[in-house]
Amino acid sequence: MVREVNGLQEAIRLVLGELLSVRGPAARPRGLPTAEVLGGAVKIADPRRRLVLRPPRRKWSLAFAMAEYLWYMRGENSLKTMAFYAPGIRQFSDDGETLYSAYGHRIFGASSDIGFDQWEQAKRRLVEDPESRQALLHIRVPRDSLVRTKDQPCTIALQFLQRSGKLHMVATMRSNDIVLGTPYDIFSFTMMQEQMALELGLELGSYYHQVGSWHLYSDQRALAEEMVELTTSPPPMPRSEPGLAEMIADEERIRRGETVAPGTGYWRDWRLVLNCFAGLADETPELRAEYREAWEMGRRLRKTSPPD
Repeated sequence: MVREVNGLQEAIRLVLGELLSVRGPAARPRGLPTAEVLGGAVKIADPRRRLVLRPPRRKWSLAFAMAEYLWYMRGENSLKTMAFYAPGIRQFSDDGETLYSAYGHRIFGASSDIGFDQWEQAKRRLVEDPESRQALLHIRVPRDSLVRTKDQPCTIALQFLQRSGKLHMVATMRSNDIVLGTPYDIFSFTMMQEQMALELGLELGSYYHQVGSWHLYSDQRALAEEMVELTTSPPPMPRSEPGLAEMIADEERIRRGETVAPGTGYWRDWRLVLNCFAGLADETPELRAEYREAWEMGRRLRKTSPPD
């Protein structure tokens, strides 16, 4: 049964409560004691409520979340891009140059296992048949079961559904780490949902996150208990605006060490956050209220410190 919440913070608190009630490890994948919920699902009524607060000792990096979404939408699989924001991610690369799962690489057709632009195909489906159930982005493919990699994709598929002038999304996960994975996944997926809605001229609908194994590792339990006590939820992000392509280009310029003027409008705060992370601007920028709390929780992170 799907449990409905307003935003991501509440979803995490809900699932953590269930996981913390599990007595003893339910499973030991790779020998790691793990509590898990099987077949868990939540409905997020307001996908713009995608920001997260975390205990200071284990910060959530707003910069990493933003950069990962832009990396997906760039369609690349470069390790270097994401290692700028989280050096620890290098441990998941098989060849020291790429990341195998790289969702955007699969979505936009660069992966030889897919070979076509799934984003445009899904959009075309919804233009031709607004109530189609076939607007899908396949992430995991059958061949993944044969590949020995440090970076197996945790996501199976993302589905867009248009109903009554609103665009809903259903994310289907084979596996999700509630502490390290869920916050970043839902941030990116709901951003994809909002971007597709923008391109189709639709209102933003609900977001559904369904997981085969939603889990909590035993060594994360103390942190999880602190996270459950965080009862404040960040406000929703503002409505997205056109300008994604320009923001993708600006992120690359910032990563090269070039300070980019924030400008105005929706993407202003994205530029501020990424400039600050790269050490190209003041560490405490004037951000809109929507971002301020989340930024303050992670503002001391630098490219020498991974988000998790």
